[in-house]
Amino acid sequence: MFGEYAIYLQDKVIGFICDDTLFLKNLPEARALLPNAELGEAYPGSKAYIVADPWLDEPEILAHAARALADALPTPKPKTPKRAP
Repeated sequence: MFGEYAIYLQDKVIGFICDDTLFLKNLPEARALLPNAELGEAYPGSKAYIVADPWLDEPEILAHAARALADALPTPKPKTPKRAP
C-alpha cells in the first residue's frame, strides 16, 4: 500500500497524510471549496490528489471541504466477517 496515514470521515477515506503533507481526494466537491489548489501524488504511482496544506490555517474551509468529500463519496460496502478455521 502507500505506507502512511489514511484520513477517514463517516467511514470513508477522504484523503491521506504522506511525507508530512495533507492530500484530499480530487473531487469536484472539494475543488469548488479549495480553488486553485495544487495537485500532487500522495505516494509514488498514485493518482492526483489535492494538496491541502495551504488550508491548514483555515480550519473552517478545510472542514467544510472534508464534509463535502464525505457526503460525495459512496458508502463503503460492509466487510464480510472472517470464518474461524
